Amino acid sequence: MDRDQIQLELSRKSRRANGRAEVEVHEKKGEGQSREDGVGGPALPLELSQKYLDQFDRELDQEIDGKIEVATLESIYLKNALLLVQSGEYGLAQNLLGRVLDVDPYEREAIRWMGFCFTKMGKLDEALTCYLALCEIQPDMVTLSLVAESHYLMNHDVQAKEYYLRALEVIEDAHPILFDIYKNLGNLVLREGDFAQAEEYYNRAHTIDPNSDTLRVNYGTLEIQRESYVEALKHFREALQINPKNDKAWVGLALIHHQLGDGDLAIANLERALDFNSFNVTALKLFAEWATTGERVVLVIDRLKVYLESSGDDVEIAFLLAKVFVLAGRLSEALIEMERVLALDPNIEGGVKLCRLIEEQIKLTRGQPVG
Repeated sequence: MDRDQIQLELSRKSRRANGRAEVEVHEKKGEGQSREDGVGGPALPLELSQKYLDQFDRELDQEIDGKIEVATLESIYLKNALLLVQSGEYGLAQNLLGRVLDVDPYEREAIRWMGFCFTKMGKLDEALTCYLALCEIQPDMVTLSLVAESHYLMNHDVQAKEYYLRALEVIEDAHPILFDIYKNLGNLVLREGDFAQAEEYYNRAHTIDPNSDTLRVNYGTLEIQRESYVEALKHFREALQINPKNDKAWVGLALIHHQLGDGDLAIANLERALDFNSFNVTALKLFAEWATTGERVVLVIDRLKVYLESSGDDVEIAFLLAKVFVLAGRLSEALIEMERVLALDPNIEGGVKLCRLIEEQIKLTRGQPVG
């Protein structure tokens, strides 16, 4: 898209954001309770949200020579939007940011924070639109890296790499954002199978932040792909020395111990990962694969149910839970779960077949004819 097309799309998205935020305010007034605001975490309680809105209203009432100037009004909107961002109130912040963009569609800070809010709410397509629009206005290293990060989070590896490399062309020496650029470039080329280039990027990131537990996990993943398991084990342990709650490092340890034949220790590592992050999907899948024997199957079911309580529309995990119910002999629960799976995705591979097998097995256990 050219600049005008991007700006038109951004204007549409800001208007939609305005509408959604206003609805959220009315819903709060009706329900009198807090809400969850996507991946950004819980919103403030209603009384605290109202405090910020009241503060906004007070500042809005402050007049200059009996009249609020447009520039001052934009400043007030933007200032109070940032207060809401800091409090995790991303939808309400977008309401104010949208008003700024209604006055000035090219206001750079408003566009950037609108993109930030969309990212925190898990709306990555909308965030990318914002950052592309900003890139047309201000194609500096930070903006280019924001575009790259959006592509990176959406697994658009080619575009992410392109924009990260463009950012490096205009980057300032020792800029803090360099660490993430080098780290993510390392991850991207690792996916391409270029181990040497991945290590070089990781080393560059390491010179900027030698105490990053995240980077230690990246090194460990690299060594797993090289099948250098002893080296990988060292990196994962170093990550946990820096941050014992790094769930990805615990998953890394689990993979190594499983590869080395210590299944019980691998499962214990996965449990630690899930203790620190119950939404680590890789840990959940491995736990369901490795721990569905004996009494552990109950633990697997409990972990999957906890995840689905907050992510009920994750059809892949719901399908996995149905299979574990079958392994545990809990056929009625398996059938209920499969009905939910098929409601979410009627065409999921193997779904209809498993549902029929469960129904037939239930009939057999009841002594009813099958067929």
